[in-house]
Amino acid sequence: LKGRQDNFRLLENAMTRMKESEGMSCSYRIRSTVEITSEAEREGESIRVYLPLPIEYSQIRNVKVESVSIGGREALPSEYTVADAGQPQRTICFHTEHRKGQRYAVEFSFENHAPYRDFSRGQALDRAAALAQRSEGSQGEIREIRRDFCREQLPHIRFTPYLRQLVREVVGEETNPLLKARRIYDYITSHVMYSYVRSYFTLTDIPEYVSTCFKGDCGVQALLFITMCRAAGVPARWQAGLYTTPLEIGCHDWAQFYVEPFGWLYADCSFGGAAFREGYEERWEFYFGNLDPYRMPAAREFQADFNPPMSHLRNDPYDNQMGEAEYGDRSLKENEYCTDHRMVELREW
Repeated sequence: LKGRQDNFRLLENAMTRMKESEGMSCSYRIRSTVEITSEAEREGESIRVYLPLPIEYSQIRNVKVESVSIGGREALPSEYTVADAGQPQRTICFHTEHRKGQRYAVEFSFENHAPYRDFSRGQALDRAAALAQRSEGSQGEIREIRRDFCREQLPHIRFTPYLRQLVREVVGEETNPLLKARRIYDYITSHVMYSYVRSYFTLTDIPEYVSTCFKGDCGVQALLFITMCRAAGVPARWQAGLYTTPLEIGCHDWAQFYVEPFGWLYADCSFGGAAFREGYEERWEFYFGNLDPYRMPAAREFQADFNPPMSHLRNDPYDNQMGEAEYGDRSLKENEYCTDHRMVELREW
């Protein structure tokens, strides 16, 4: 409980700073390590080990791989591949021979620049909605964004009859894209209870699952928001990776949606829902349109391939947070390797 309250105080302090300065920035240095469990080690066998890296786009800048090591020594350039900065799920891939007790580590730095815009209900939201209603932007660019981010992406981002009907009920006659997204955010944060769910492998349609049982973790809530926005004609996309604060580093998923003239905005239904249930209206308002700077996006698409791709089925084929590993004949299971993310340095301004 103490840690939970410390985390909330951290977020509330960040929100205050962002509102006073119209944003907040953080620079990070993080060390990520994978260790194969003793039961899964194969001495001298070829292995591939993947760890997430920040994608350099949106709010993330100046990504740099500071050091790469294998078994405590500096890795040779031939022993690893760093994916391009714009990969949909960015990784560093180690490819070498495994030795007993050998750890695979990468240390990297990046900056997160989080702007703040006020989309709170009332005058602020009314002003923003008026801008969104009048704005036309570059029609060619908007058409391209709508083509890519208003479509279905099977098997999970799917406009089933049930989801279409739910969107009609939630959005109603609203035509303003910002207010459509706000109605969807309000619905999810006020109706869906945060809960751990069984493996995504076992869910055939994640958005319909969470919208019928009204419980789910950050990822399923983000997918529901994305699917409902797209079905309502509001471009939306996945963003996920690590939640990186001075207190902890953990896995987290959230969403982005696109509204002219503001561009890509954020929606964290998980954090927003927690604030709603606990009566923290200011924090609930904040996570529609905004995001704290304590994030490391490593994935900008759900269920995207790594580069280089794995030869076998990933332990988590949907997301990119805790890394993967494989031998020549099979991938390693979740309990056969341990991933550790450690904060080396964090500077705020």
